[in-house]
Amino acid sequence: DAMLPEDEVGVIAFDDNASWVYKLGPKGDGSAVKQAIQSIRENGGTMILPPMQEAFEALKGLDYTVRHVILLTDGDAADTGHEALAGQMAAAGITLSTVGLGPDHNQRFLDNLAHIAGGRYLNVPNPADLPGIFLRETLEAMGAYLKTGVFYPQTDSYSPILSGISGTLPALGGYVANSLKTGATQVIKTAEDDPVLAEWRYGLGRAVCWTSDIGGIMSTNWMGWEQGAAFFSAMVARILPDSTAGGLSLEAEVAQESMHVWVTSPDGTADSLTVIAPDGQESQVRLALESPGVYGAEVEAGQSGVYFLQAYSEGQLLVTGAAVAGYSQEYDVRRQADGGFLARLAQAGGGEVFTDSSQWFSVIMPVEYTHTDMRLALLVTAALLWVMGIAWRKLELGRLAKAWAGKAAGAASGMAAYLAARREKAKSDPTIKQTEKAGKQKDISKTGQEKEAEKDGQEAQPSLAERMKQRNREWK
Repeated sequence: DAMLPEDEVGVIAFDDNASWVYKLGPKGDGSAVKQAIQSIRENGGTMILPPMQEAFEALKGLDYTVRHVILLTDGDAADTGHEALAGQMAAAGITLSTVGLGPDHNQRFLDNLAHIAGGRYLNVPNPADLPGIFLRETLEAMGAYLKTGVFYPQTDSYSPILSGISGTLPALGGYVANSLKTGATQVIKTAEDDPVLAEWRYGLGRAVCWTSDIGGIMSTNWMGWEQGAAFFSAMVARILPDSTAGGLSLEAEVAQESMHVWVTSPDGTADSLTVIAPDGQESQVRLALESPGVYGAEVEAGQSGVYFLQAYSEGQLLVTGAAVAGYSQEYDVRRQADGGFLARLAQAGGGEVFTDSSQWFSVIMPVEYTHTDMRLALLVTAALLWVMGIAWRKLELGRLAKAWAGKAAGAASGMAAYLAARREKAKSDPTIKQTEKAGKQKDISKTGQEKEAEKDGQEAQPSLAERMKQRNREWK
């Protein structure tokens, strides 16, 4: 922002490689440069020689009064040859300043580079300080911010600082060039309309900016001027808090979207009130006499926030104050608590109302205990476990369970093997096949009586379980 639109600027981003994010050219309004800087992302290592080479090649052929490079890095160089290139830059009239960001950069390396190339090394632990560092470095490199030469300043606007000052202002030997900030009043200026003395409101106070020096070579004539002491005393008094006489006070009460202001001035009059709204808008309100020594006015308070108030009498500041509008009334420290409601609430809850913070932890709350008799349940549980333990050991339940499981598995496997052997024998013995075939034919030719007799015989046969046991014994 400190550079002129026609000044040329370029931006190179580098990690393992170097590339132009904004080619060297006129700055213009600066928006394109800012956008290019915002597009830079962290990536890769720290190869410092390539960007130095790119900057040197771009600047060495240009015929400019100032050719300056600012190298910003947060690490150490991973390449070599920087000192030799810095010497070439110095020989070509190109200066190089280095800025080390954070704790990990090589301070000795950056300091040496800047020394060789006629610049300076800056250590910046906090990234938030970078804008100011770059601004200062740019201004010092350009040399345009310091205007030297004898000139006669001119008054531009009235200020109490100039009260009692008459005649022509003495000559100055120089000043620091800058631009007037928004909302500031230019009191003294140069022939080029640069501010020499400016002031602006800051909250309830005021700020003053004097762009020349005091007691130095630039303001020698002002130090010897017969009105110089009064001028500088008035400049300092302009920023000091206003002392109020005894009895002077300013009060305000906010109700919904309006505010009533009272100014008490027993020894004088108050005729106007300056109101600075939360958005910075300033308005003037006439004060009217409401009672002896008390002046009041109704002020609109439609915005939420802090209103700054200043009461004047014939242009002289009497007293200042502030009021808050739009917030919940519970934040108003002037309001007294409803003691009746708190007492009823404490009574309903069986407590008390504390009037002193030291009482907060003085009350010892009663401790209540309760118990449940579990003796019977524990005795029953112990008895059951005792009986189960005896049964398990005496009856050998675990051993019996294992034996039963083994017998069942053996019987099942024996039966399966017996049946499988029978099937294999039937397949290999043709006599059994003929017998089975003849048996089937005989069954077909049986009479009803024979079948009935056979049925009776089958009922007399052993049960299936007994037959399985018999076959199992035969198989073994």
